[in-house]
Order: sequence, then structure tokens, then C-alpha cells
Amino acid sequence: MPSDGYSQVSSQRNSANNFPHNFQLVQVGQQPLLFMLGGGDFNLTPASMYEVYQLVFNRNASTYDCMLKARMQYPRHGHSACAISDTHILVTGSRKDVHNSSRMCELYNIQDNKWSELAMLNNGRHYHASCDFNGEMVYVFCGISNQTKRYSNSIERLEISLCLRNMQRAWTEV
Repeated sequence: MPSDGYSQVSSQRNSANNFPHNFQLVQVGQQPLLFMLGGGDFNLTPASMYEVYQLVFNRNASTYDCMLKARMQYPRHGHSACAISDTHILVTGSRKDVHNSSRMCELYNIQDNKWSELAMLNNGRHYHASCDFNGEMVYVFCGISNQTKRYSNSIERLEISLCLRNMQRAWTEV
């Protein structure tokens, strides 16, 4: 990756045929910005499980260029990603349970191109949903429990507004 961490175009990801399976795509802001996160062969731990690309429309070629961004700290497959206001992306859970990644939560600062860890989920999960509510709360819904390998009905909430002000909070089961 270049030293500025921003502008490497990946020819490997410029075609839908080359996208990893079980990645997440999230739109951020009014502009909008579009990001592809994680995914790949579950039986392996490929680099794609850590990778993040910003998809930028190339008007000259009528295609999207995939701009490599800072890597996530944990492998992600079957994870969830949601935009937080217009400034961050929250990634939760993973089917690939390496280094407790099914419980790990990472927050991406779009402007700084940096990841930070947040409090761990109470219940590791994959194939779940998440959403931001007015930049104040984030909810993580259901999915498959990494511990039991069964469907889970648990919902967890995090006061993301406090996390953004460096006031760490734990996830609460709802």
C-alpha cells in the first residue's frame, strides 16, 4: 500500500468476477461514497477478508475503480457493516472466528483512513444485520451464533455517539 494509505487502484477488484464472496457493501454520506469490505474463501483466510476498497466511478471508462484503503484488524466473512453519520463505518461480527473476530467491532474513520477497536459484542455472530439510529445508537440484530452455530434472536445496542467522543461504552443486550 502506498505510504499515504489512500490511492492504490486494484486491478484485481475492478470486475464483479473478482469480488470475494460474502463481502459487505456500504454507502456513506450524501455524495455518496461506496465501500466494499472483507469477504473471501471461508476455508482459507485470504487477504481479502481484511481488505477495504472505496469504489470510485471512473467516468472515462464507465466503470468503478477500487481504491485500496486501510486494512481491517480482523478477518471478516459473513459480517455486517453500517454507515455512522457521514463520517464512519462500523463493522461487526464474522463467521471466521480468528482472534475472537466474531465478537470484535471495528470503526473506520473515512477521512483519516484509520480503524479503531470498539467494545466487543456480548455474543459472537455472523450473517447478521446492523444499523445506525441518528448517529446516537447502533443496533446489531440476530444472525447465527458462533458459539452454538444456531440462529440467534439477540439484539445488542451501543451508544455510538459516546464512542465517537472517546467515551468507551459496552454493548447492551436489548
